[in-house]
Amino acid sequence: MGARSLLKILTVTTVGTALFAIITGFLVGWSAVPVRFAIALICSTVIGAAAALILPPLAQRLSARSPTVAWLGIAGALIAIAVPGSLVAGVVAQVLGLVGPGSFWAVQREGFGITLVMSAAMGLKAFLLIQLTVSAFAGALGIWLFYVQHQFQGAYWVRSEDWNYTAAALQGSSFYKLPRILQWFTGNIGFHHIHHLSPRIPNYHLQLCHEADPFFNTIKPITLLSSLNCLTFRLWDEKRNVFVGFRHLNTHRC
Repeated sequence: MGARSLLKILTVTTVGTALFAIITGFLVGWSAVPVRFAIALICSTVIGAAAALILPPLAQRLSARSPTVAWLGIAGALIAIAVPGSLVAGVVAQVLGLVGPGSFWAVQREGFGITLVMSAAMGLKAFLLIQLTVSAFAGALGIWLFYVQHQFQGAYWVRSEDWNYTAAALQGSSFYKLPRILQWFTGNIGFHHIHHLSPRIPNYHLQLCHEADPFFNTIKPITLLSSLNCLTFRLWDEKRNVFVGFRHLNTHRC
């Protein structure tokens, strides 16, 4: 794991932990924020670094297996990382004097701060408030990314007998040109055409690959503003090879 990957893990975990600490302050009082922030940061960094080191090669090995086997393998790996990771974080917190020997399991609850264990310990109301809000927001962003990466005007949609792998990758997957900060947080997934052309390319090399060949400059990017037009797409007009909305049906009614 390189310095860039480690820096990204530290940045994401720090931002996420800071948000968690702010929510904690509102729920249980601000006096507990400094210690809780430090403990949660240790836990998330330990678990995040282990996940970044283990999951990519595991996912590559499982890519040739069935979706069910791959899903079970990743889920099992996440559990295997989270449990010992929280234990290691607990030991680190004790060494640093953040918790006493009798408070070891309190650290474990913090270590599962992004899981149901920690949320349930805070109460059902807090669990629903934090988990559902964050999950809904993150899920909506994820769905939007997947949607706009394949539902855009000019996309490559053909029947199987005329389908071409390269054309489907470069024309059927968008080049979503996001602002630099959003590109970083989304792991360069905006270079989706490169990802589909060669899924084995790691996310931190997608931009380099795009810029390495002048041919990729011919691919028209979709910006954050222009992508909002995709919200109106509902149907595919096969004769004109364009996306249309439901209003288009009115022109074909008898």
